[in-house]
Amino acid sequence: MAAYFVAVAALWRHGGWSHLGVPQPSPIFLDTRSVTSAWVCHLHGVPVLAANPCDPLGRPANYPQLWLLPAHAGLGTSATIPLGVAIAAAFFAAAFVVLRPRDAVDVVLIALALCAPAVMLGVDRGNVDLLLFAIVAAGVLISPTRPVGRGTLVLTAACLKLYPIFALGSIGTRGRRARTAALAVAVAFAVYAWLTWSDIKTIERVVPQQIVYSYGNDVFATYLAGRFPGGHDIYAALLLGATLSVAVITARRSRHLRPRIASTTRRGFERPGFFAGAGIYIGTFLASHNFDYRLVFLLLAVPQLLSWARAGIGAAAVAVTAGLVALWLIQGPLLVLGLVAQQVLFAALVALVLLAVPPRLERPHVAAASSTAPL
Repeated sequence: MAAYFVAVAALWRHGGWSHLGVPQPSPIFLDTRSVTSAWVCHLHGVPVLAANPCDPLGRPANYPQLWLLPAHAGLGTSATIPLGVAIAAAFFAAAFVVLRPRDAVDVVLIALALCAPAVMLGVDRGNVDLLLFAIVAAGVLISPTRPVGRGTLVLTAACLKLYPIFALGSIGTRGRRARTAALAVAVAFAVYAWLTWSDIKTIERVVPQQIVYSYGNDVFATYLAGRFPGGHDIYAALLLGATLSVAVITARRSRHLRPRIASTTRRGFERPGFFAGAGIYIGTFLASHNFDYRLVFLLLAVPQLLSWARAGIGAAAVAVTAGLVALWLIQGPLLVLGLVAQQVLFAALVALVLLAVPPRLERPHVAAASSTAPL
């Protein structure tokens, strides 16, 4: 990481990150500036959700209204650099706590993931998704005996940017307290979404839709529709149907691996980290267009994926490989390979989730019959 940032500094006057796959606009922390400039307009009574005239590029402040509360403390664009640095520091601190390598292979894979253009795109922009990563990571690291703490952090992140609700599975399903906490978070978020529904619809309408620097089933469908005959909806349905079919077939044919998957967890945060990272990727992949810096949440799933890959779980190795390709190929002539990797990653993660979730208990007479069956 130190070597990477030394290279960025050395190349700064000559385009810096643009030579390393990250588009480098001016000024730095451009997404942080979207938030701080919204504070200025909001303080003067100017609506910013659909269009933010205080933003240097005129972009809408497409965040929930909670992000406007610091305006009442007198904060403005002068807070951009400190806030951008704080977001990056919180992200890397959380990432280094979660991504603890166990050998040289881990070091290489984790370094490749952290230095990927998708991750550094978020760092350069100072995007608040990196702050949400730190919040969700803190929840993952909380002891499983404290599901209320985990649930509180997931709910906090979800209220700030909606999509972290897909990390609900990280709270846990084993034990009454965990199920109660997960249900309470789901209900509280549903109430919050109902109260802010008009803002959510506005955000959905103004969020930019593009192919480069984006991921999602809809993104690949848009790419195909622009280059081949056929409508966008047809490609979206075909892609989703084919990818889900591959995932379900893979899970069914790998049912014999369930015991190995259930027992392969080296550290207490690996399993909740997997359900948080995989849940956010699967949910956002299905929901809409997403900018690639949101792929940072895949880092939460990496420790468990590496443990499963070491145990011979092929889908985990596929997920790690496809994830790295998706993190690196976010633009340029090889973009289509990145889009394919997104689909493969989606199928692998869905299959692993199906295998990692405990199956329903067999009915007594079925279990009894299986116990007397010949070997």
